[in-house]
Amino acid sequence: MRNSTGIDWEAFTKDVDDPQAIKDLALDLSDYFKEPAEAAAKAQGTKMFPSDGNLTGAIPIINVFSNTAEVDFGYERVFDFVDMRGSTSKTFEILDTTNGITFEQVKEGDVIKLRKVSTAKAPVGYLKYGGGLGFLDDWFRFNQYYLMDDIVRDVRAKYYNTMAGVHYSLITGLTGIDQAFATDDVTTINNACAQILKDLEGKGYAPGENPSFKILCGVGLKARIAKALAAAFYLPNSNNNQIVYNIDEVIASSKIPDANYWVCVPGIKSKRAVWDDLNSESQRDALRRAEDITWEGKFNAAIADKLLFKKCALA
Repeated sequence: MRNSTGIDWEAFTKDVDDPQAIKDLALDLSDYFKEPAEAAAKAQGTKMFPSDGNLTGAIPIINVFSNTAEVDFGYERVFDFVDMRGSTSKTFEILDTTNGITFEQVKEGDVIKLRKVSTAKAPVGYLKYGGGLGFLDDWFRFNQYYLMDDIVRDVRAKYYNTMAGVHYSLITGLTGIDQAFATDDVTTINNACAQILKDLEGKGYAPGENPSFKILCGVGLKARIAKALAAAFYLPNSNNNQIVYNIDEVIASSKIPDANYWVCVPGIKSKRAVWDDLNSESQRDALRRAEDITWEGKFNAAIADKLLFKKCALA
């Protein structure tokens, strides 16, 4: 009998002493824990509210970027993903900006100059998070599957909540990126975008004239940010002050404080990696008459250049 989690607890109850049944249960739990991440991956490239090509439609605000309401994956829109699952390395590396190639005019008959690749790089090791609980025999004996469903739902929610907190804290913990308030939010956002482009050009990133920007804010600032963006959507041809840069997503999260909001260019030197998805192992605890199940996952992220971000003041 499958319950709200889709895990067949009853099948395990019938074969509770079978080692293979224990392994099968651990696999079922691991699959259950992967579901939110897989759902978020399928949702990539979609918006909660589609925008209009003429800037007259709804503002694309990403509340929680996933088709599972319980999990906050909005941060994935800011970090490029490095898949370390199956890798034998404990770290991934972010190369220094000096590795970028530069182009120079080559006169007829001259040779192209080769530049040495810089060895400067930032290694990023994994963070390991784990936990465990004992599932009492009486829960299986008396078919109290709802208790086990409650536990695994809570385990999954807390793990992904921890993962989201780690990523957002990298952004909110950046220093020296303050953007002063200027007249109103529209002007402040324009100034932030312009300064990011100038800073990136100075570092040799070649960001282009109109890259996509993201705004990250606390849930208490959604209405304020939406109002700042609304001028470009609802009065695109008027003379009122408008955001003139490509803000393609607003990511609102309860893990971001409402004291400021952040404007950024995603990716480039902002990267995240997963070494192991949340997985389960199980072993028998005869003394407590329980089935001990442990969970573990490995991930990490890093921002190798804070110039990709601006922390905007509200006043």
